[in-house]
Amino acid sequence: MVAKFRNNGQSCIAANRFLMQTPIFDEFVQRFATRIDSMRLGDPVQEPIPDLGPVIDEQRKQAVEAFVAEAEAAGTHRVTRINSVPTSALFVDVPDAVGLARQEVFGPIAEVFPFETEEEAIRRANETDGQRIRIPGERRAELRAKRTRGGIPVDATTRAELEALSADVGIKTLGLVGR
Repeated sequence: MVAKFRNNGQSCIAANRFLMQTPIFDEFVQRFATRIDSMRLGDPVQEPIPDLGPVIDEQRKQAVEAFVAEAEAAGTHRVTRINSVPTSALFVDVPDAVGLARQEVFGPIAEVFPFETEEEAIRRANETDGQRIRIPGERRAELRAKRTRGGIPVDATTRAELEALSADVGIKTLGLVGR
């Protein structure tokens, strides 16, 4: 939850896409949607402090709404309850050609994609404009890292570890390239 919704998803290291192997896909989606739907929305300076507040400005709000509108027009399925956009939302059946599947949203919207094989997951990661990839297992992470173009393979379990691992790296359209 923190990986996606910290700062309302407006973080350079926020998770955007979740790739789940088919045997665990449905259960992951159901549990993730339940957690998202239980989040409290509201003014971040009011008590009780909500889980999510508004996005930074009207321009960001419109950009997130545009991602959602394009994806829904293309047949994307919203798994979470419908609130006013942009608020937290989880989508499945996102076509590969829409921005929600390929670009950094920089907002409280998440997508989950099923995959059968590791090759399929790596192909999907390589087709995005930029991504961070969490790959468990040190040896497997090293092997996968060699096959991804533009991903930052990390095996971090805490926010501090993730920030330390990604502080000076920018890939494709994300961050400072070649720093």
